[in-house]
Amino acid sequence: MGVGIIKLVLESESDAIASAINLIEQAEQTLPPESIQRDIIDIIETIVVYKLPQISREEIAQMLGLTDLKQTRFYQEAFADGRQEGLQQGLQEGLQRERINIVLRLANLGNSAEAIAQILGLPLEEIQQILSSSN
Repeated sequence: MGVGIIKLVLESESDAIASAINLIEQAEQTLPPESIQRDIIDIIETIVVYKLPQISREEIAQMLGLTDLKQTRFYQEAFADGRQEGLQQGLQEGLQRERINIVLRLANLGNSAEAIAQILGLPLEEIQQILSSSN
């Protein structure tokens, strides 16, 4: 099994799917605890995903006969990474919108760009850009 996984890393793209299918079948038939099976299948799937980057994970899972892709560790980690990146991006966008709102409120209260920059501790250029884009 271990040698087969190492060979999979070295296989050509055209042979990788067939080899991966054989390894998955072997893992399901010979490895006793389901958790070990799942780990080995995750490793095989990850190798194939990296070997065939032009094919989606769903297509690879279908080719490999992995019907429940969402249960694989690879999918769960990729999903968690995507979720984390999305949250961080949303937070940054929210903070930027709030920054713009605060700058505009201070400007509407009669504060100059210089005063707003000093109050918020932001570069004058950034304040000027916000004010000019709001007009």
